[in-house]
Parts: sequence; C-alpha cells; structure tokens
Amino acid sequence: MQEKHNARRVVCQGEIIDPSVQGNKYLAEPRTFFVFNLIIDGKKLSIVKIIEELSGSGLQSVPYLGEYTFTTCEDLLKHVEGKSLINPKAEREGSVFRSGETSFKGISNKFLLQEKD
Repeated sequence: MQEKHNARRVVCQGEIIDPSVQGNKYLAEPRTFFVFNLIIDGKKLSIVKIIEELSGSGLQSVPYLGEYTFTTCEDLLKHVEGKSLINPKAEREGSVFRSGETSFKGISNKFLLQEKD
C-alpha cells in the first residue's frame, strides 16, 4: 500500500475473528483479521476504496453488503438481520453504516436474542 501511494502514514483498523474470541460467534476455524478502516495520510477511505486497496495485499475487508437508504428504524432492523457472509451457518451481528465521517452499527435483534440462549 505504501509503495503504491508513497504514503507517509497508513493506519489499518480491523477485527480479529478466532475460535478463542467472544465465544466464536462466526464459527471461525482459522484466526482471520478483517479490515474495517484504512486511513492513508489522514484520509479515511470508503469501504469500496478499502477493498480496492487491499486487493493483492493478503488482507481482507469486512464483508460489504452494498449501499442502502432507510426511511424507518424497522427498515434498518430488517436489513441487519440475516446470515453472515463470513459463515452462512451463523447469524450476522449486524451492519455498520457510513456516510462520510459518520458511522453507526445496527445490531440484529435476532442475533441478540440468540446470544441470550
């Protein structure tokens, strides 16, 4: 990444998924690091740009579900439920939504109820 941009500073933030982390929610076998933020010389990249930048690096981004517009909380909550793209046998925890520098995470009620069991 640095060679491609001659960047002075690259910050990579991510999440480790591993059988020994938080009860292995995604039923992971090998330890895997998923990038959710990539900041090059102070500029935070969009998820589409992150995926592009990581291509061929050996790193992978968090799953990208596309762009969505919501008009109600019910629409958002319906969207965040579903099977994980990391492991289709597991419910996904939710989705992170970004608009510019603002982001928030919508948590699946189905996932939360499953965690209580």
